[in-house]
Amino acid sequence: MKLRITIAALVILLLAAIVLTATVKTRTEITGTGAAVQVASSGSALWVQVVADPGNSSPVRLGDSTVTATSGVRVAPGGGQMLPYKGDFYTLSSIYVYVANGDKVSVIWSD
Repeated sequence: MKLRITIAALVILLLAAIVLTATVKTRTEITGTGAAVQVASSGSALWVQVVADPGNSSPVRLGDSTVTATSGVRVAPGGGQMLPYKGDFYTLSSIYVYVANGDKVSVIWSD
């Protein structure tokens, strides 16, 4: 029992060290072209957050390379979507946003 508690404590300390040494990265604002766009061409992240510009005329969609104007997680103008820490890294090149022509979205993550 004592060994289990010690191992659990070490795992918690390791996870805290990973999270505390993470660096926040911001991608420049993405202006929509009416097509799916990668949030980044490479890299990984502990968490990712997408925030749709409040002046957008349409919702932003979040998903994989097949995301479209009608598929993917809907992010209303002014709204956001958080992909939380899950114990593993997100591959940024596999996360896409669909943003209507002229609309904007901001993306931030931590590696």
